[in-house]
Amino acid sequence: MPSSVLMISHDLVGPQMAGAGMRYWELAQVLSRSVPVTLAAPEGSAPLSPGESVRLVAYQRHDSEALQRLAQPAQVIIAPGDTLLEFPFLLDSDKYLVMDGYDPHTLESLAWNESQPMDARVSSQLERLRIVSLQCAVGDFHICASERQRMLWLGWLEATGRVNPLTYDDDRALRTLVDTVPTGIPNDPPQHTRSLLRDVVRGIASEDYVLVWGGGVWNWLDPLTLIRAVARVARIHPHVRLYFPGPRHPYRQFVPDMSMHRAAVQLSQDLGLRDTVVFWGDWVPYHERQNYLLEADVGCSLHYETIESTFAFRTRILDYVWAGLPMIVTRGDVTSELVEDYGLGVVVDYEDEDGVAEAISHLLSMPRESFREGFVRARQERSWEQSAQPLVRFCLNPRHAADRRVAGGDWRENKPVLEQMMQQQREIARLRELLGGYERGRFIRFMKWLRAVRRRTTRRE
Repeated sequence: MPSSVLMISHDLVGPQMAGAGMRYWELAQVLSRSVPVTLAAPEGSAPLSPGESVRLVAYQRHDSEALQRLAQPAQVIIAPGDTLLEFPFLLDSDKYLVMDGYDPHTLESLAWNESQPMDARVSSQLERLRIVSLQCAVGDFHICASERQRMLWLGWLEATGRVNPLTYDDDRALRTLVDTVPTGIPNDPPQHTRSLLRDVVRGIASEDYVLVWGGGVWNWLDPLTLIRAVARVARIHPHVRLYFPGPRHPYRQFVPDMSMHRAAVQLSQDLGLRDTVVFWGDWVPYHERQNYLLEADVGCSLHYETIESTFAFRTRILDYVWAGLPMIVTRGDVTSELVEDYGLGVVVDYEDEDGVAEAISHLLSMPRESFREGFVRARQERSWEQSAQPLVRFCLNPRHAADRRVAGGDWRENKPVLEQMMQQQREIARLRELLGGYERGRFIRFMKWLRAVRRRTTRRE
């Protein structure tokens, strides 16, 4: 009998969802063709359509008892690291545990919180580090979105003692410990079902040349360079338009509006472009996104040069590929390499207003058909079925990691791993106390006292 699987999403799943929800929904669909799947998602989630093969259950955050009951019949649990703090029963579970590290949250949070007071930033980062330590310690199998991310997670796993003689002897390449499960592309080609953009959004006509920003406007992204570049091009080509169909995250109780969104709206206002050249919408329903993409001429995704962009995987780039939409993207992340490798558009430098303006002008003269071959190849090689294969294989034949398999089947007897995890938590607690003391001025007061002592000693000498 195939293993039953519980997937836990920390993001909304349903008609309105962002990249994380999309990932869990699509992976659940692929897995359900091989094993029974229950997908648990936060309250407010809802099935996309009746008759789905995946059972979707909404949970309340921090209701550990309810989720524990839901997990009871499952053999395999797939979850992101955040769930370990919300649902601590997972830390002691004897289930086969798959930890999803598609989002390097320790790096993302640096950009997310950079406008906060330092004590809040330090506290948030310590919590992120605690989560990473836990997910590295308890996972039987770890997945991520790219080979670049895999290198990051191998470093974390080595630092937390999971790269050891047991896991090495089990698989010298360590693919059974951590492997890549990237965001994929649906098999079915997108179908335009109704007009949502041209001659529907006031100010965007059927003959206009439309650029679209496919996802949210987060603090680590760079819509400002794009808006400035569009302003320059629009002086020469007045029919150019830029549309942001979903700048705010749909899970607004958990992901507040970001300062970059407000800055971008203000810039479009200051340049006199708002509602004439630059347009702002609301979040696009999942089963409607293809209509915007098929009506657009160019998809855009720009970011700053940060550590987040080095390891990020931009989900919306795969939507552009699905729709055959030529792109303008910033270099430096994994998905920009995909654009270059398949010839799917123009890759520009960080904050390169001139380069973005030139890219828009260049694509204005290029028919969409000229990119067709690259898009066909990318779609064939990047399907959800292909992306999910390492996860499917694990769920069909689950097993505890080599350093969690011990006599009697009780991985908790593997004391070296647990002891190392506990030692790391003690070190994190000690670091938190030191940093807290610094923020409260103890260190500064101590240094003043020490200088005074040295001065008195010097005078005596």
